Amino acid sequence: MLDGEIVLLSGGVPDLNALLARQGLSAPRTAPARGQPRPVTYVVFDAPYALGRCLFGRPLAVRREAARERVRALADARVVFAEGVVGAGRAFFARVVAAGQEGVLAKHLASRYQPGRRCAAWKKIKPAGRVPAVVIGYEPGPRGVRSLQVAARCAGQLRYAACLRSGLSGPVRRRLADLLAGQVRAQPAVPCPGRAVWVEPGVYCWVQCLGWTPAGRLRGARFTGLIDPP
Repeated sequence: MLDGEIVLLSGGVPDLNALLARQGLSAPRTAPARGQPRPVTYVVFDAPYALGRCLFGRPLAVRREAARERVRALADARVVFAEGVVGAGRAFFARVVAAGQEGVLAKHLASRYQPGRRCAAWKKIKPAGRVPAVVIGYEPGPRGVRSLQVAARCAGQLRYAACLRSGLSGPVRRRLADLLAGQVRAQPAVPCPGRAVWVEPGVYCWVQCLGWTPAGRLRGARFTGLIDPP
């Protein structure tokens, strides 16, 4: 048994949105028609079982060698082994991000295989950027503000960017409620999905994110602080 991830490559970089667009296809003609010009690739990174033996308790280094041998034996271009580096993680991360990849997964070579569980021995590391945004709406809550609707500049235009729920501490929620209470307006300053208490775009904040999606939204958006007016 091999463990891995299906990816749809575009210019050598996994295209998650293109893959998700094909996930629900079931028509006998449509699915093969999509797969012929752009086939998916199964990227193998682990081997929970090998030659009938359970390898859950064996170190990752041993399991990866078993996975590498199995992929080599398959000799199928659609199945590849996820090579990595031992040590030099920071330099490898920099090269991966510069190539347009989403990030890396750092794994302890002595770690056990733990199906369905998150553990400290495997860490997903992604580059985080910071974008200035303006609050255009909010959802009230018992402790002040429950969430924020924010807009940011994308391709030179101010547009709806994200709904922020994480990163809002208790004091910040109360301060935002005070700042936004007198700024209510009937409609959002820019087209915005969902419902909220719309406000004049006068309160600015920093948003940590993993970049923009093809739909023009901030991926993995998180509130990181207010931007004080000059």
